[in-house]
This record gives sequence, structure tokens and C-alpha cells, in this order.
Amino acid sequence: MPPLFEELDSQDSPLGEISLRRRQIPAFGDRDIYEVKLGEEFLMSSMFVEAEEALSTLGLEQVNGEDLSVVVGGLGLGYTAVAALKDDLSRTGIVNPASSFTRTHPLPGQA
Repeated sequence: MPPLFEELDSQDSPLGEISLRRRQIPAFGDRDIYEVKLGEEFLMSSMFVEAEEALSTLGLEQVNGEDLSVVVGGLGLGYTAVAALKDDLSRTGIVNPASSFTRTHPLPGQA
């Protein structure tokens, strides 16, 4: 059985320490939950991804054209980038994750 909590990566930033964690909540079964924290504040969680996906869909609704090149920058969970790549108008995605862990592991749903 994997550990219930694991810190996968952390980096210092001008705003404080940014960390990427993986944990499991036994009540949710074997589901891995990924979290990004800045200091003691939670910034993102793979339990709640609707806001990250909405960043992409709401943004792309505001532009016109075809074969759009879309640049997505952020802390690296990848849900906004995946949503952008699913859009019919979007052809190119560039992700610049802050975490070295996310450089070597697949984006959500891309395993």
C-alpha cells in the first residue's frame, strides 16, 4: 500500500515555498489526490478541477480564429492545458510547469 501522504517536490519562490503533494483519503478509495501549496495555503487540488478547466474554456470563448496557438502557464497540475488542447480551435499547447516533478510525469488524463 502506498503512503497516505507524500511530498513530491518543493521549491522556494519569492512568495514562499511552493510544494507539490500526493495523498490518499481512505474514504475515497485508492484515488491519488495531487495538491499544490504555497506555504500553508492550498492553491490547487486534483479533487476540484472545475475552476482550472474553466480558465481555458472561458478564455477561448473570448477569441476568434482557427488554429489558435495557446500558451498555458501555471504551477503545473495541467488541467487548464488539457482543457485547452481539447478545444477544436486550439492546435498548440505549451506548458511551463514550475515543478520538476511535472516535467517528467504525464498531464492528467495523458498517461
